[in-house]
Amino acid sequence: MRFNDRNLRESLALLDKSDHVRLVALNVFQLMFMLFDLLAIGLVGIVTSLSIRYVRGEIEGVRVTKIIDLLNLESLSPQTKILTFSVVAASVFVLRSFASYFFARRVALYIASKGALISTRLMRQLFSTPLDSVQRSSTQTGVYFVNQGISQVLSNVIVPFYSIIPDILYLFAIVVSLFYVDTFTMFIVVIILLISATTLFQIQKRKSGQLGSHSTQLNLETSELIAEALTAFREISVRGGQEIYIKRMSKLRFALAKNQTLLKLQSILSRNVLEATMILILFSIGVIQVSQRDSFTSPSNLAIFVTASARILPIVAKLQNSLIQIKAGLASSSEVLIYVKKLRNEYEYPFQKDFAESDDLALKYSQVCFTYASEESRKFRFDLEVKKGEFLVVTGQTGVGKSTLVDLALGIQRPNQGFVQLFGKPPKEFLISNKGMVSYVPQNAFIKNATILENLTFAFPKNFLSNLMIDEIVRKLSWHHLFRNKEMLNVRVGEGGRVLSGGERQVIGIARALVTEPKLVFLDESTSAMDSLTENKILETLLAEREMTVIMVAHRLSVISKARNVLFFEKSGNQVMAPIKELYERNSEFRELHRMLTTNM
Repeated sequence: MRFNDRNLRESLALLDKSDHVRLVALNVFQLMFMLFDLLAIGLVGIVTSLSIRYVRGEIEGVRVTKIIDLLNLESLSPQTKILTFSVVAASVFVLRSFASYFFARRVALYIASKGALISTRLMRQLFSTPLDSVQRSSTQTGVYFVNQGISQVLSNVIVPFYSIIPDILYLFAIVVSLFYVDTFTMFIVVIILLISATTLFQIQKRKSGQLGSHSTQLNLETSELIAEALTAFREISVRGGQEIYIKRMSKLRFALAKNQTLLKLQSILSRNVLEATMILILFSIGVIQVSQRDSFTSPSNLAIFVTASARILPIVAKLQNSLIQIKAGLASSSEVLIYVKKLRNEYEYPFQKDFAESDDLALKYSQVCFTYASEESRKFRFDLEVKKGEFLVVTGQTGVGKSTLVDLALGIQRPNQGFVQLFGKPPKEFLISNKGMVSYVPQNAFIKNATILENLTFAFPKNFLSNLMIDEIVRKLSWHHLFRNKEMLNVRVGEGGRVLSGGERQVIGIARALVTEPKLVFLDESTSAMDSLTENKILETLLAEREMTVIMVAHRLSVISKARNVLFFEKSGNQVMAPIKELYERNSEFRELHRMLTTNM
């Protein structure tokens, strides 16, 4: 059975060198205990020989006598010798079984813990990846690959890969030992096993890979369909589209159930074939031993081969299932490994160097050029400075780069040329070392299924916000009914803030931004769902913060008119920054926008 060597190498590369050393060490210990089977099998042969000779009143054979003399057991009675060897053989078999379980358990637990560690590492890389790269895949795809995808690579590739190593060595040791006992008989056994194994490989090698790859695709489609249905619940209900989604989900679930069943049947097929093989082997051994050996040697050899076969066949079955599992795992892991590789490549992007902090600049774009990978023909250029304490409104038509401007400042997009500075440092570096000093509020602020207070402390470590900070935000927003007193912070808002209006959700988003007393706040259409009274109150609250820099993307004239400066994006993507009166006098595009906004008020 041939494997995808590249996928196998990349799967194994998920573990560190030290991890591979530990797993090899565990396998060595496991193999040592597995080799106790050779001792137990030999003891079974000795017990069989002693029992037959005792019944017939004969003395022990030459080889058995040498072993008894070596162990100084010649003074014991025949019954005691048989009992002693039987007890030792049984004890060795039991010890080996417990040891095998112990080491298999250690390997599985170790791999599971490494899976959790790798998923955590990938989440860290995901958060350090530019937004443009993250959005090339759906949310459900990213969640599946980082979580379930990694677990499946580890459990379906790495665990069986390391389990087959001691099994192969153990099988080799038993086969060599049995060749020493009876070369001809063992030759026949090996021929039968090879024919059986080769037949199974030919039947299953393609099917297992196809089933593994199809399972991953079906799981992804199912996750994405569920997320789509829940996100667009209202629209689907209004259009009466529930039955369409139910049918699509049913079709996917039936296909997945069939696929998983066929995968399980692969191992059942292996077991059935190997059971038939074992019967054929035992029959062949019996015929050979009875026809070619004397009455003393044949029973002991037969006992040895029967006992060995009982150990060999489960190992062969396990090897077969492990190979099928690896084959299917490598097929299903292909997309996961590609995703992981992309994350690592993005994560290795180096930090920019520090720059001298300016006494009066909060934000600086220096000859920045940015291009989205999906739209390489469109280039955004920025070259501007924002002073500390500035209240700057960014406006213009859609698609000219306003949100891109904000994303670059937040470090979630990386410029192709030039550099961006937050208070004299690269954005990522400043944000990591100054938690809470920069805030961002999108148009649709994320609201978790929790209390208002828990939503204010969202994404911060426990006890990061002091009671004084909480009291201060309640004081600042006490004019709003959600913050009229501190007890209101214990009100639960439902999943996605479903018990709140759009404007109320935006108020909580802005409260969350202000609670840490930031030095710089970005608001991207963050008041668009508010009534005019609430919006004015929010603007007054923001303007009262004299030391805080505010950059607000907006299209409402009520917001634009409050700004000290307006950064206007022309249709060409060029930017002009000036007070609103000066812009109105100098820029025809802004006058057109101003008239349109005035007409729509």
